[in-house]
Amino acid sequence: IDITIALLASCATAVIIGYIMGPIADKVSRKKAVLFFSILSAASFVIFAFGVPLIQNSGVFGSIISGILFGISMSSYSNTVSLTSLMMSESAPSSMRSSIIGVTNFFKVSAVVAMGLSSVLFKVFPVAVVCSILAVPFLIIGAVLIMVNTKETVGRTFDEIEEEFA
Repeated sequence: IDITIALLASCATAVIIGYIMGPIADKVSRKKAVLFFSILSAASFVIFAFGVPLIQNSGVFGSIISGILFGISMSSYSNTVSLTSLMMSESAPSSMRSSIIGVTNFFKVSAVVAMGLSSVLFKVFPVAVVCSILAVPFLIIGAVLIMVNTKETVGRTFDEIEEEFA
């Protein structure tokens, strides 16, 4: 795989995903956008992890496909984390905001746990299997927690949100 072409495709894809994320979140709701981008990130990551070995000798085409899949996976994950932080900061009353935003540490802790487990699992399983086993459940758990624990904030003012907690 030509790394330069894959990186270019990855960056271009990330820019496009980043550009459309805001309007999608505003139009369909932030919760639905978080769910969509979490699923998109997990699916594209699994396809990337298992697909790259199959197309690694495909020249420029394989490089472009690899870059696009990686760009979708990483930018979708990044957008999910950003949108989650935004939702929590918008839906939390001022007095509780810092505690509630701390929930985003779930994503950071899950990454550390996954890295620790991967060092053991890499000795037994192929890289694509290990990455899929560790990444996909944490993305799904995170998306479910967000769907259950946060309220929709699109079209609401901070005053309306504060009144719910008064």
